[in-house]
Amino acid sequence: MIERIILVLWALAAAGYDARRRRLPNWLTLGGLAVGAVYAFLTGTSLLGGDAVSALLAAVVGLAALFPAYLAGWMGAGDVKLFAAMGMLGGGKVLLPTLLAGSLITGFGALVLIWLNRGIVPRKRLLPFGVGLAAGFVLSVLDLLPILAWKG
Repeated sequence: MIERIILVLWALAAAGYDARRRRLPNWLTLGGLAVGAVYAFLTGTSLLGGDAVSALLAAVVGLAALFPAYLAGWMGAGDVKLFAAMGMLGGGKVLLPTLLAGSLITGFGALVLIWLNRGIVPRKRLLPFGVGLAAGFVLSVLDLLPILAWKG
């Protein structure tokens, strides 16, 4: 249970930082990745109980999944590193639910923003994707998205 609390607090810190400053610092993203890697190395499991190899694979998949969006200029490098760290910390079982929920949350926020601006789409990126990812991660870590959970 303490592991879940730590992960939720880490995700909330990332969301708060990204919401206020529109960036995710390396000490949060790479720090989370490093903590997850050290924990997996020492215990043989991720913080949520999956095996260490699966956690490492989840980090690589998380990095590979969002890296093309970074190259296209659709998101910042911090978002990519955050998602990789989420994979390392939570393992593969949280990766897909986090991405799906985070995308839906951010997309809904974008629709609200467009509606508030009377249909005018702002040119500047006003919605930090890290906030949506963090929300999806929290929902996934707390097992509030069982329909999205990968059982593989």
